[in-house]
Amino acid sequence: MSAALPTPTGRHDSYTAAMANVDSGSNAGWPQREVGDVVGGIRRMLRALARRFAEGYADTYALEQIREIHDEYLALMDEAVPRLREAGYNDREIGEALGVTSQAVQKRWRRDAT
Repeated sequence: MSAALPTPTGRHDSYTAAMANVDSGSNAGWPQREVGDVVGGIRRMLRALARRFAEGYADTYALEQIREIHDEYLALMDEAVPRLREAGYNDREIGEALGVTSQAVQKRWRRDAT
């Protein structure tokens, strides 16, 4: 079992905690259905927030929260790509999942020079 990686914001990150229990290179961890359920819930919450803005509800606090969600999303991607590489996925496969080229993956998530 690997240690949990710290998040850039220093807050607890449930993804990091979950990934700490996943053996690199295996399909252990969350089943795809459970991941889909979590992602579906996140999408529903984001759509609800968008509806509130469309209905005229808006303030700087809500905008701060959206920025924090964005920051957490970026941190998640920064953790996911190296973990996928460790599990044996190549940059082409990762790029296909993200809808970008393998070159874009290589540029955004450079490999360590170790």
